[in-house]
Amino acid sequence: MKQTLRAAAMLLFAAILAGCSSGPSDSVVEDILTSQSDSFVSISDVERINGYEEGNKYVVDVRYIMTFKQGFQELVNQSSGFDRMGLQMMGMMAGEWEKGDSIEKEESLTFVDSENGWKLL
Repeated sequence: MKQTLRAAAMLLFAAILAGCSSGPSDSVVEDILTSQSDSFVSISDVERINGYEEGNKYVVDVRYIMTFKQGFQELVNQSSGFDRMGLQMMGMMAGEWEKGDSIEKEESLTFVDSENGWKLL
């Protein structure tokens, strides 16, 4: 009986420890990704591909759909200074887009577990 209780306690302890290092939840990843995106795009269909610890950080590989709320020229015309130059460079590198165009993106996001929850680095 004592051995059964001891084994059960060890399994429970192992499960608790495993849960502590699981990294940010899918909803945390999606919320942070959405909050970090530019105002002229919307983020949808966020899919967690992989996640792993890297030192004291946690890396999450994600795939998502980015949909443009404004066309490229409309956005450039509303911008000035460095914002306008940055957009023009983005247009040269990625091509121009129209309102409603969508692209699928994959990227790795690096998080750190802070006193206030997971933070994107």
